[in-house]
Amino acid sequence: MIDGKRIKNNGEYIIFEGDKAENVNPVDYFQEMIVTSSFGFTHAYLTKYIEYYKLPISEQAVTKVSLKEASQNWNRILSKIKATEISVELIEIFNSSSKKEQIKLLKNLKINSDILLAFIFRAWTDYNFAFSRYVSEHYPKNTEEDKLPKVAHIIKNKIEKVGETDLTDGQIKQVIENRKVIVSNFFDNKFNWFCLFVTYESLKGKEGWKNGTPHYHFISDKFGISKEKVIAQLNSKEYKLGSLPHIEIDRKR
Repeated sequence: MIDGKRIKNNGEYIIFEGDKAENVNPVDYFQEMIVTSSFGFTHAYLTKYIEYYKLPISEQAVTKVSLKEASQNWNRILSKIKATEISVELIEIFNSSSKKEQIKLLKNLKINSDILLAFIFRAWTDYNFAFSRYVSEHYPKNTEEDKLPKVAHIIKNKIEKVGETDLTDGQIKQVIENRKVIVSNFFDNKFNWFCLFVTYESLKGKEGWKNGTPHYHFISDKFGISKEKVIAQLNSKEYKLGSLPHIEIDRKR
């Protein structure tokens, strides 16, 4: 289920949040996420446009157009996903039988967001791997979460924020830049599982691998650690999973 909410503050922010994905059909999961968010943005924009220009257009018409646009947007994205090429080495992960083989397959591999999504879909449609996604977030020590603004982000080194807060822009920036976030993508077919996860530090190139190259981490059942223990570690502030293979994020593709 995808929920949306509006936050007004010198304009309007629309934020969509999805339920935790746990052993789901990823095609259905991402379709709902994309269609719902696309519908919400289009509907909000058209409604504001009609109100501003006082146009005689009904809510029914706005809903119909918004639904059509959301459906077309999903079809465009799905076509792009299906056309995305996935390397043979990455596909072979589905059939790999040892840690050594997996490490060898992942060596020198590169992925981007398009390849990752295509891989997630292929895992389900061709190999029956259900999908789970977990996000853990930990703020710096002594952060009082109830004093944070509802929304805050950095644009050109300046803080844009929504909602009341006693914190200075410098304090908010410190929280944003020093929070620890891990996004984990798990694949499980009841016999085997593996995980691709990324930290905000690895995305920023701050983990020191290959002179600061952004990357994903890989772990599987072949590494001798239970899935439950891996999930627990990735939900902690400082995970300990030993030395893991890395997959370079290719931002040029």
